[in-house]
Amino acid sequence: INTKDGGFAGILVAAIETDDFTNFLRNIGIGENGAVAVWRTDGKLILRQPMEEQYLDRDFSELRLFRVPFQEAPSGIFFSDKTVDGIERLVAYQKMQGFPLAAVTSIPSTAIRQVWYSNVKNYTIIGLLGFLGLAGLSWLVYKSVAREDVARKELEKAHDQVTKLNAELEQRVLERTSQLSVANNDLNEEIIERRKAEEALRESEIFLKETQSIARVGGWKANPDTDFLQWTEGVYRIIEAPLDFRAGLAEGLKFCLPQYIPILREKLQHSLATGEPFGLECEVATTTGKRLWTEVRGLAHRIEGKTSSVVGTFQDITERKRAENELRASQLREQERAAELAALFDAAPTPIFIAHDPDCFHITGNRAADNLLRHPHGAEGLPDCARRRQTPPLPGLQGRAGVKR
Repeated sequence: INTKDGGFAGILVAAIETDDFTNFLRNIGIGENGAVAVWRTDGKLILRQPMEEQYLDRDFSELRLFRVPFQEAPSGIFFSDKTVDGIERLVAYQKMQGFPLAAVTSIPSTAIRQVWYSNVKNYTIIGLLGFLGLAGLSWLVYKSVAREDVARKELEKAHDQVTKLNAELEQRVLERTSQLSVANNDLNEEIIERRKAEEALRESEIFLKETQSIARVGGWKANPDTDFLQWTEGVYRIIEAPLDFRAGLAEGLKFCLPQYIPILREKLQHSLATGEPFGLECEVATTTGKRLWTEVRGLAHRIEGKTSSVVGTFQDITERKRAENELRASQLREQERAAELAALFDAAPTPIFIAHDPDCFHITGNRAADNLLRHPHGAEGLPDCARRRQTPPLPGLQGRAGVKR
């Protein structure tokens, strides 16, 4: 016995009375010349029933039993040789797990054959009866085979017909498969083209949204008779309304200032009836209260089934209106400045002449210049200048258009 760390702890010895095994083995019925024994795996006999003195202290390692590799075949059955007592036996063994012992039972082969010999007679009679029955059965089988031969021929004929039908069916399947393959290829091409179209449509929609966002423009569709109104995303962005907002025409027109609502409704009715386009600049108020200038255009009279509608654009022109107003104000200021300068020029006490061409043939002057030349003020042309068109221009004025003298 070893300790936990692998050291020597002692030796344990167990002993069992062999009489207990002997008494136990006597209770096993194995017949004449049969034996039950316990052997060591190295060929030493431990117990045997019946036990004979000739077996004591004898080495049996040359027996076939001990040539068996017990680790690979811990149990088995075989016929032994006659080296022990000249009797051939059927040997069955079982190695005891964990011990170098094997339990062995052996029965003489003659005892086994004797049982078989006693049954041979009965088996022979039964065999003869079976033969007669088999002969009668053979006749019945012959008749049955004859009928089966006819049936077989019919079956072969039917099989040929089925084979022919199968061949025709396979040909039809091949033709149909070829047609389906062509149709499938066409369908795949159509799907590819449709996907390309859908991708182009998505890109177009993205481009439309981007351009609407940049140009501050949107689209609409309306019918004043049914109060139908539909906006694109650009319109929602201009009036600062959520995309899930849904309004009829009457409610949508409320974003316009009141003075424009009847005008727009009239133009929509006229366009729906005649198909003529229209345009109108009007002010709107967004959902956040901003005032914007917009341009509403009705571009087409669209008929969808039994429903008619007018489609058009809605553009934020606030910046353009602001630029136009600034331009008009600038022009007005320039006109006022020009009038002021003209008044100062005309009121100057000193004669002032202005040449309007490089050769100084077209010259005008202020009131003092007209008085100097005794020319009615404001009359077309100066007489002295007209008379001098046949002569060289005034010295020092040639080539100096706009010079005042």
